[in-house]
Amino acid sequence: MNAKADDTRDKILDAAQDILVTQGAMHLTLDAVAQKASLSKGGLLYHFKSKEDMMVGLIHRQIAGMNQELKDQVFNDPEPRGRFARAYLNVAYQKDECENPSQKLCSTLIAVIANNPKLLEPILTQINSIQERLQNDGLDPTSAFIIRLIGDGIWFNQMLGIPVDPDMIANVLQRVQEETGSCL
Repeated sequence: MNAKADDTRDKILDAAQDILVTQGAMHLTLDAVAQKASLSKGGLLYHFKSKEDMMVGLIHRQIAGMNQELKDQVFNDPEPRGRFARAYLNVAYQKDECENPSQKLCSTLIAVIANNPKLLEPILTQINSIQERLQNDGLDPTSAFIIRLIGDGIWFNQMLGIPVDPDMIANVLQRVQEETGSCL
């Protein structure tokens, strides 16, 4: 795909994301996205054949963003053992997450996925990839699994708006730091 097509796809996904975050999934229609993106419906359909394809595009973009955050954190951590585990927990726990549109989008996407389980496939692939990377992070398999569950739990609590005690999170992150041999 060329740069102009990528820009148009991003424009469409930005419009869809804005509608999902500000108005909710019930207001997400191809017509509404086309109008918000200042495109014809045909122009939108050129890039995304259906609303489902557009949702898959949003999910893949969220995953790509998360992977970039993980890559950046891993790159900046000098201690090899447990590097990915620390990165995963740091990415999962965003102190200012309630203001983060990405988190609001994720909670909306979960609602959409509940109505269309096929959309869960890229997320399951991502979870499997994270688990595999944790297991190849110099940790024993049980510790790697526990760390993934901790990160998943923190992330889901934040996404669902369940209050998370920052002091308790700090204690959990400290415990993982001790387990992995470096700081978070």
